[in-house]
Amino acid sequence: MRESLIIQKIRAKLQARKLRDYLGDDAAVIPKDSSKRLICSQDSLVESVHFNLESIYPEELGWKSLAVNISDLAAMAAIPRFAFLSLSFPEKLSDRWLERFIDGFLDCAQRAEISLAGGDLTRADRLFVSVCLLGEENSAQKIALRSNAQANQSIYLSGQFGYSAAGFDLVRKFKREFPKSIDLKNLKDLKDLVEKHFRPAIRVKEALELVDLAQTSTPAIIDSSDGLLDSLERISRESQVRLELSLDSLLDQKLMQAAAILAPDKSKESQIQQVLNWILVGGEDYELVATAERDLVFEKKSNWQKIGKVLSKVENTGSELSLKYQGKKIELKEFKKFVHFTETEANEKGNR
Repeated sequence: MRESLIIQKIRAKLQARKLRDYLGDDAAVIPKDSSKRLICSQDSLVESVHFNLESIYPEELGWKSLAVNISDLAAMAAIPRFAFLSLSFPEKLSDRWLERFIDGFLDCAQRAEISLAGGDLTRADRLFVSVCLLGEENSAQKIALRSNAQANQSIYLSGQFGYSAAGFDLVRKFKREFPKSIDLKNLKDLKDLVEKHFRPAIRVKEALELVDLAQTSTPAIIDSSDGLLDSLERISRESQVRLELSLDSLLDQKLMQAAAILAPDKSKESQIQQVLNWILVGGEDYELVATAERDLVFEKKSNWQKIGKVLSKVENTGSELSLKYQGKKIELKEFKKFVHFTETEANEKGNR
């Protein structure tokens, strides 16, 4: 499909959805309220490094390409407004594949009230997806920096951790075709884990809710792309605080069920260790980790849960964490974190 025809099809989809069309010229003219600061993020997804085309549907990749950027802006308590999508794609991808990708991207954009304002299209030997997202600060003009954490605050999570990593392992083993012996209830739970991996939740509303409730200080927030452990360490290091939390509430039935199905011959203790690994270092949760004043009262349907506390300031520039499960301290050195730009990066994340 020619570039001009692809753009025409994208513009037709925007009009069909009654979304504003910023395309058609050399650059987008974007209205701006001069009283608010702009917040910008960019992320790229590369075939065989971040995903495998054999295991992810085009609509899912379109959704995820934008969702991972939205997560970055949510972590700043910012409101995403305009997206720029750059695609470099190989000839092997059909016109229908590209249309389905765009549908998934626009589904996510529409859910988050984001306008597609431009981008670029090129040929390449494999698929590259790069998204730049522009947003603006919230109405309270509070920027949720990682360095905002203070002693005597609580630690909050916006959702469940470990689902995405468990979903990835399930797809890697079953290729999205689960054994017929699994009953319908358990099958739905497993499919929820897979869905979480391919279609991350949008947590802008949760970030704004937290900022609105935190009256005495601006929360510290970070999005979790490389696992809960990494996010906690970054907040601890940037804010120079000591963090303490319990993981008991995070080891839920869905994760334990996935561990049992993937390793039925392993002991219960080994399965628990696998679940802890998914939660702490599995990655690609795209949930929010935050600190804010103690005992905030959230709406009944809120996704936030309190999981720990900020103990005190520390003098060194490293991170200080104390994690417990069933009252016992977890040895963090047992968990291998994902490290970018290493030889194993493609092997660890390549089929996601």
